[in-house]
Amino acid sequence: GQNLKYLYDTTNIKFIISGSSSLELTFQTGRYMVGRLLTFNLGPFSFREYLSYVEPELFQALTKKISHTKLSSFKIEQGFGDVLHERLTHALEIYCIYGGYPAVVLARTMAEKQKLLEGIINTYLLKEIKGLLHLASERGLLTTTRLLAAQIGNLVSYQELSASSSLSYQEVKRHISILEKTFILRIVRPFFKNKRTEVVKNPKTFFLDLGLRNFLLSDFRPLQTRNDFGAIMENHAYNALSSLHPGREIRFWRTKSKAEVDFVIEKEGRLYPLEVKYSGRPKIGKSLYSFINKFNPDSAFVLTRDIQDKQKIGETTVRFTPLSYL
Repeated sequence: GQNLKYLYDTTNIKFIISGSSSLELTFQTGRYMVGRLLTFNLGPFSFREYLSYVEPELFQALTKKISHTKLSSFKIEQGFGDVLHERLTHALEIYCIYGGYPAVVLARTMAEKQKLLEGIINTYLLKEIKGLLHLASERGLLTTTRLLAAQIGNLVSYQELSASSSLSYQEVKRHISILEKTFILRIVRPFFKNKRTEVVKNPKTFFLDLGLRNFLLSDFRPLQTRNDFGAIMENHAYNALSSLHPGREIRFWRTKSKAEVDFVIEKEGRLYPLEVKYSGRPKIGKSLYSFINKFNPDSAFVLTRDIQDKQKIGETTVRFTPLSYL
């Protein structure tokens, strides 16, 4: 870090510093380079980036017809016919099984994809992260990660994780913080008008890469045969929305009576609630009605498997949009 600072200050050379962890860069380099760095986070391929490699023609059709940056202006007539839509949906569901790590995407066989994911777990999670944070044992880290993989989209109970992992309450919180800072998962906090309340309430967690998550659970079955496919699509929706709104916090809404809306985005003082309803004929649920009645947003969204529709609740326009269009 100090040597790099000296070279930066005394030469006219630009440097690219890469690393698999924000913690690693902070510890070893960043503290010496304050005011000299521009930081970019490069995550796994988004669904559209994935499509550009595995289905380039489909990618061209999607990007030409639908701008994923303008969800609020999506019109039903922009949607695809049944054949193209089914191809898009199939590609999305494969993407949600094996994820978006570039080497995994480009691997030709399922066995090769799984082997690459195993390598990421062994070399990155169990060696680099463990060594970087000077953890005494990899067992607690792996157990905590697997437990979180099994409960994506659910409220995190630190007490339950502590009991199941044999780690203390504070150790569990530290491990989760480590996993967030090393780009394994994201912590999603509840939406409250009182910001103090947001911080103390239990969060949810989602994985940045679903292939990694599925490897931790040893489950690569087709989504439609699984009990957790709804949670998987909710996780994907969170990742897609994060790509659409970089730097903007995405939260969830939950009341004492357990009414819950999957995601809430606050933009320029306006609230946008989003629900993921990936199976069957999606309806506007009671929880979304409750949110609309309480906050009166201009727009709300229901992300579906294949339904395109628009409804009105009072002054709120509710748009039903296929998740594969993001």
